[in-house]
Amino acid sequence: MIFSLSLLTWMTYSQIGMGQWRLHIPAGKATDIAVCDGRIYAAYTNGVVEYDPASSELSTWDVVSGLSDISVSSIGTLGSRLLVGYDNGNLDVIYENGVINIPAITLAQIQGSKRINKIVSYGSYVYLATGFGIVKIDPIKEEVRETYYP
Repeated sequence: MIFSLSLLTWMTYSQIGMGQWRLHIPAGKATDIAVCDGRIYAAYTNGVVEYDPASSELSTWDVVSGLSDISVSSIGTLGSRLLVGYDNGNLDVIYENGVINIPAITLAQIQGSKRINKIVSYGSYVYLATGFGIVKIDPIKEEVRETYYP
């Protein structure tokens, strides 16, 4: 009797509520990693996993929890911000209190691949290596400052 009651209780808590979503990030192959404010981030195709070694907590960032897109191609850091680049050129900036999207590359009428291959920060700017060139971003003003074509 006690066993069946504990099994029923366990099954009830393992289900998610009505109208809620849960996305499972495959942990087979990370595409990029970054360290920011003592936390370790690993990018996967459809999300980012955050690990805090101080508290041993593991959390995820995906389209359900605040990211604006799927197909993560690279991640990088600038101060206490985490930047997430996508295959279509979209860019998310994760702050302590939320996510800001910078869709400038996605919306641009350019030829070539818009995929963000690498994110590098220098000073207060972020440089994005894409298929068509290098894009200099000001994440504070949320704008493209310059574009360098090869």
